[in-house]
Amino acid sequence: MYCEALNELEHLVVMRLFELSKLSISGTGYKLRQKISKALQWRSEAIWKAIVRYDSQAAALNPPRAAISWEDITNYTFLGEFDLLFHSRTDIREYQWSKPAVRVGTTTYFKLCHAHKEIIRLNVEIHRLCTAIHDENQETSRVIEDLLISEPHLRLEMQRLYCSCAAVNSVHLHHLNKVEQLHGYSGQRGIGTHLKCTNESTDVPMEATGTSSSLNGNNIYDLYYNELGDGDLAEREEDAAALQDMADFLYDIYD
Repeated sequence: MYCEALNELEHLVVMRLFELSKLSISGTGYKLRQKISKALQWRSEAIWKAIVRYDSQAAALNPPRAAISWEDITNYTFLGEFDLLFHSRTDIREYQWSKPAVRVGTTTYFKLCHAHKEIIRLNVEIHRLCTAIHDENQETSRVIEDLLISEPHLRLEMQRLYCSCAAVNSVHLHHLNKVEQLHGYSGQRGIGTHLKCTNESTDVPMEATGTSSSLNGNNIYDLYYNELGDGDLAEREEDAAALQDMADFLYDIYD
């Protein structure tokens, strides 16, 4: 009951201070000043009642708190002078949880707990990503080979488009392999089996698909420029410049 009485008195006094500050601002119209004056009259009556309620609750405490008079409230002319909470409530800075070292320790503890959950999830996602890259490369290579006789022009276009994707996948696989080699890695290593591809073999090594994770800058460029044998496109200067820019970009990522 004491806290409720204190909160109500605090709310009314702060609203009165804001209205007083609004009343003294230059440019306030006549009608607005009249409304503020009426609100101040109504709020004065509410503050009187809140003071009586607060004093009765403060006297019942052990030890009793100091009473507040109407003169104390009217002396507050600026919001910066409002120190009712400072004199009336327990200082929360005395509690254990308010100490900076305790807060830092608590935050670190919860971060550590959440990190364990993230590791469990990452173990799943890393294995999924390796499997997805492998399956995508196998399926794309199969489609490209099927188009060798029926649609040779479409096959060349697919080779050109998939070349950039294969190079980026190679960079991803390189970093995923580095993660799997970390001390304490608890996830499953290698390539899994997609539910839709249970009848397909996953024994084909990654090196055979052109997405080996053991890459350097030259390998990435070769994957773009030489592996798929698109000599007609490489003869054009614009395409060669685009391939060089992309190879440089991937080399920067790798580094």
